[in-house]
Amino acid sequence: MKKYIIAGILIFTFYVSNAHVSLIYPEGSESFSSGEIVNIQWEEVVAHNTINWDLYFSSDGGISWEVLQTDIPYSTLNYNWTVPEINTADGKIKIIQDNDGTDYEDICGNFTVDFGSTNINTDMSSLNPAIYPNPVTNNLFIRYDQVAEFRILSIIGKTVFEGRINRELTTVDVSGLCPGVYMIEIRHSGKSSIRKFIKK
Repeated sequence: MKKYIIAGILIFTFYVSNAHVSLIYPEGSESFSSGEIVNIQWEEVVAHNTINWDLYFSSDGGISWEVLQTDIPYSTLNYNWTVPEINTADGKIKIIQDNDGTDYEDICGNFTVDFGSTNINTDMSSLNPAIYPNPVTNNLFIRYDQVAEFRILSIIGKTVFEGRINRELTTVDVSGLCPGVYMIEIRHSGKSSIRKFIKK
């Protein structure tokens, strides 16, 4: 019986010492649609001299993070997030308790984001652009034999660059982009093709 009591105390102590903030929603395993407004919610588990909250989104399972909002007031425990125009099964939300001292964080499990557009050609059967190198440092090359439009989006769906493909090989200077994961959408004849690439 003493072993169980001691084990319970250790588990409780570990939980209290590590879970200073808890992400209530999303938890993981949810499925969201692009454009949907999701009310992200969290709670303070252990009181600190908390300055504010910082909120992040990842579309690649936590490999890279994009800022949703920083310096959220301490009294605010939720945030209305507009789901970006991307497809991913590895979405995550991270909340950071920004303290006067050690910061603490909580991250939800993976959730799905569905772009949901009937114009998105996911099998690439009629749109088959070649995009390289990936990862890329300076110049991204797009090889496509038609005139088309393209745009580059951050992992939260914000358009960071737009341009035109003039047949054959198009060079896009991405050296000014911050390192991370991006999506490139190519549009032609009412259809779209989306690819993911990594900027080093």
